Amino acid sequence: MAARAGRVLGVLVVLAVSVVYCLPRHPDVHGTWMDPAAHLVLFLALAAVLVPIHKPAWTLAALALLGFALEVIQWRVVGFAHLEWGDIASNEAGVALAAVIAFLRKRFVSL
Repeated sequence: MAARAGRVLGVLVVLAVSVVYCLPRHPDVHGTWMDPAAHLVLFLALAAVLVPIHKPAWTLAALALLGFALEVIQWRVVGFAHLEWGDIASNEAGVALAAVIAFLRKRFVSL
């Protein structure tokens, strides 16, 4: 029961973040070191919430796809001037870091 509630909560968090992320005037810190850091931390946090409650490989793959898709949506649907490759890289770096942490945790915590 707790696992199901965790999955539902995780999906709701991802949906809420996705909606806010695609708003034309979403919280932004462009031009500073905080922009890539915010993207990295956001996707690391999403993965940290979702990976333990679902199949890690599928969850990480879905988050990587989401990190790319949100940037494309901002560009093509919301009307941002261009595709922000740095934001995509930061999103994917957050997912990759989560994957490394999940792997190390599984490898060394279970010893």
